[in-house]
Amino acid sequence: MAQRDDGCVTVRVRKSGVGIPTEMLPRIFEMFTRVDRSLERAQGGLGIGLTLVKRLVEMHGGSIEAHSEGPKRGSEFVVRLPVAVDLEAAQPDAAGGEHAAPRSHRRILVVDDNRDSADSLATMLDEFSRTD
Repeated sequence: MAQRDDGCVTVRVRKSGVGIPTEMLPRIFEMFTRVDRSLERAQGGLGIGLTLVKRLVEMHGGSIEAHSEGPKRGSEFVVRLPVAVDLEAAQPDAAGGEHAAPRSHRRILVVDDNRDSADSLATMLDEFSRTD
């Protein structure tokens, strides 16, 4: 789910399933932190994905939070990013005092090790950007 509020875009991603133990929530964005270290996870990652996400979001002036009610109760990630202001569009056009037309193209890089997730997120962002 994505929504715009108070000069920010907030994206909420909810997952059912494994969840995050309460004691892990403060550390979930630290490098090499993994919630499930069991050997039965054949495709377990290195624990750098959430750290990378947090750093990229913060580089763009945003924030990210993780929430979970515990193991096997799912989790939710909330990303808040400031709405980009087109300075050119915010200033009157010198010729006629009208505002310049806003930029029509913005690029967003979507990265995920699951192709279906990346495609779904890219589609959602594309649809959301058309509402402006």
